[in-house]
Amino acid sequence: MYQYYIGKEEKTFEEIYKSIDNNNLIFSNDSFEPQNANATLNFNRCTFSMVSFHNIEFDISNFSFCVFIGCYFKSSKFSRINFKNCTFIDCGFYDTMFENFEFFYSEWNNSYIKFENIKNSIPSEYNYRKKFCKTMAINCIKAGNMDEYKKYFFESMRAKELNYKAIILREEKYYKDNYSNFDSIRYSVKFMFSKISGLVWGYGERISNVIYSIIVVLLIYAGIYYCTNDITNVKNINLESSIYLSIASFFNINIGYNFNSINLKVISITEYVFGLVFIGMVVTYLFRYIDSREK
Repeated sequence: MYQYYIGKEEKTFEEIYKSIDNNNLIFSNDSFEPQNANATLNFNRCTFSMVSFHNIEFDISNFSFCVFIGCYFKSSKFSRINFKNCTFIDCGFYDTMFENFEFFYSEWNNSYIKFENIKNSIPSEYNYRKKFCKTMAINCIKAGNMDEYKKYFFESMRAKELNYKAIILREEKYYKDNYSNFDSIRYSVKFMFSKISGLVWGYGERISNVIYSIIVVLLIYAGIYYCTNDITNVKNINLESSIYLSIASFFNINIGYNFNSINLKVISITEYVFGLVFIGMVVTYLFRYIDSREK
C-alpha cells in the first residue's frame, strides 16, 4: 500500500478545519470531529489511514480519488457526499447511513456497507448497479455475512435482468444506438433463462425453490401416470401409486413397473433427466453453502 502514501503531506483535521480544498494529504490515526463535518470540504487524492468517523452528520462534500484504509465509520450519516473514484480497504461500517451520495468507479476491498443503509444510493444505471452489488456481495461472503451477501446478490441479479429488459425493448437512445433487433432476440433468451433460474433454484442461492420445484415436477408426472392404464403389473392405478411411480422414475429406482407404450417410456426418461438436473442443483447448492462457510 506504499503507493497510497508516497508524495503526500501528513496533516491533522484540526489543521485543515478552515481549509476548503485539500490536495495530496495524509490523515492517519485521527478522528474526524463534528465541527469538520459542518463545513463543505473538498479532498482530492488524499489518504485516510485508521481514521474514525464517529457520531457525525456529514453533508455536501467531495472526496475525489481518495483512499480509506482501515477506517472506522460508526453511528454517522453521510448526505450528498461525492465518493467518486475512491478506494475503501479494510474499512468497517456500523450503523452508518448514506443518502444521495455518489461513488461511481469506487473500489471496495474487504469492506462492505449493510444493504439497508445504502440501498437508496446505489447507482441506478444497470451496469454500475450490477458491478457494485456484485463487489459488495463478494466482500460480504469473505466476511462471513451470508444475509447481507444474499441481499446484494439478488439485487445484482435484478439489475442484470433489468438491463436485459432494456436491451430487449430498446426504448432509450443508448440502447437504440448500441443494440440491434438481433440483440433484442438474443437477450430475450437470456432474460427467459435468467427468470427460470431464479424461479427454479433462486440462482443457486435458495434450496427452498429447488424443493418446491421438485415437488411440482413429481406431481405433474404423477398426474400423467394417474391418467394411464398402460403399465405392466398395474390394473387400476390410484393416486398413491402414481406418486410412488413418479418418485421411482425421478430417482431411477426399479420397482418392477414397466411402461408398455413408447410415449410413456419417453415421458419416464424425461422425468429421470429432470431428476438428474435437480440432484445436481442440490449438490451444487450444498457445495457452495459449505464453501462459503469455510471462508
